Amino acid sequence: MRGLRFHRTIRVAPGFKVNLSKSGISFSAHIPGVKGLSVSTGAHGTYVNTGLPGTGLSKRTKLSDKGIGTSFKKGAHVKKEGQDSEKKLADASDKQQFPDQIEMSLEEMLKPYTMLHTRAPSVCPATESSASTEETEVSVEQFLKDQQLPYVFNASFEYQTDQNMLLLDVDLPEIEEIPDEEAETTETGHVAMHAVPAREVYAHYAQALFSLVTYLSASLFNRIPSCSTIVLSGYTQRRNKAGDLNDVYILSIQFVRDKFLKVKWNNIDPEDFCMRFENRVNRSSTGYFKKIQPYYTTHSGEERDAHA
Repeated sequence: MRGLRFHRTIRVAPGFKVNLSKSGISFSAHIPGVKGLSVSTGAHGTYVNTGLPGTGLSKRTKLSDKGIGTSFKKGAHVKKEGQDSEKKLADASDKQQFPDQIEMSLEEMLKPYTMLHTRAPSVCPATESSASTEETEVSVEQFLKDQQLPYVFNASFEYQTDQNMLLLDVDLPEIEEIPDEEAETTETGHVAMHAVPAREVYAHYAQALFSLVTYLSASLFNRIPSCSTIVLSGYTQRRNKAGDLNDVYILSIQFVRDKFLKVKWNNIDPEDFCMRFENRVNRSSTGYFKKIQPYYTTHSGEERDAHA
């Protein structure tokens, strides 16, 4: 495992979200240790939501007519029922039948990853700020803590006030999180599974990564009015020849504020947008991300080649 390059780090676990609306308060939470399982509760009751990752299949089971205010005294029972539901889903998938399911298309499953950039705020020209380095970094940390992303989020960062530059390392989502099978319901009600070609999976993964880094950069330019440059480097986990799991950098981009001005996020392709900037991205003919050496500008002075 690599050492952290920057002196501030943050880890945000996904899965818990509070929603406020005119109809009241609701929340949803993923159950730790059970993949594809979450519990949601609101004014209309409490539900277990189960799904088979990578298949496009999901199911919603009502647990109670009671919503907020219900006491979950038997948390283990909720988890067990979710596990039973997941087992039933797996059995149904094996039989190529899935009664009463809510089927999600591959496009719908990918939206939380590939359309993240459409949530990015507008970016204004840079302005002077009296905020100290410490105050700026606290603001960045708070922004990262507030994020609701569909995966565990790790980041380390450092703000260099003398250069108005934010250095940000991001632990990217894994390619294994991208669905590689798509479900299709036949006229007879059977579910047929179709493998997604590897090239297409790589394309979806790239779209997810570029959407994420575009969203983060735009949001942080908006958050730090004095920041003129964001050097964002992303890494993922891969095994070496000895079988050890290591962090490997696969992209590093020098974002400049001026190119973010007046951009309409609903109208851009995030990959095309990212490629407008100085970058270190190396992909194979099939779209696989190869290892790269990220831009360095660290508090320890290991290397300083941002803007090189």
